[in-house]
Amino acid sequence: MVDMDDLGGGYADVGAMVIRVWSEPDQEPGFRARLTFGGPEESEPAVSVVTNPEEVLQAVRSWLSRFSSAEPPVPTPDNV
Repeated sequence: MVDMDDLGGGYADVGAMVIRVWSEPDQEPGFRARLTFGGPEESEPAVSVVTNPEEVLQAVRSWLSRFSSAEPPVPTPDNV
């Protein structure tokens, strides 16, 4: 793991993602997750709600890819 303090300042590509997971036993499927994420380009964070763990992983991979490639896809509630 890299200590952000060791990288110097001026982080142009900084973002945050929060994942909240819960179960709704009376629903099928009962799995729920809310992903809230953003980066320097967005003025407001995007929010997406998914109903299976694979969708969470797909959204995280897509969001992380924007920090590791030249023209990464940007996840939105429409493409998660």
